[in-house]
Amino acid sequence: MDSSVFVLSSNSARHCSSKQLLLASMKKAEADFELFALQTNDDDAKQMYEQQAKQMQQLIQKLQPFLM
Repeated sequence: MDSSVFVLSSNSARHCSSKQLLLASMKKAEADFELFALQTNDDDAKQMYEQQAKQMQQLIQKLQPFLM
C-alpha cells in the first residue's frame, strides 16, 4: 500500500511522502515550542519550552537524512 499523501495547492497537486510530512510536523513542533517560550511569562515554563525546542532540533538533525 502506498503511504503517500497528495497535498492540494493553488492549481496543482503535489506528492508528499509520509517521511516529508513527518519532517514538516517535527519542524512545526519545534517552532511551536519556540513560540510558547516567547509567549509565556512563567520562567519555568519558558525554560521547559526552550529545552523541548532544542531537543526537537537535535532530533530533526539526527533524523533528517533518513526523512529526505
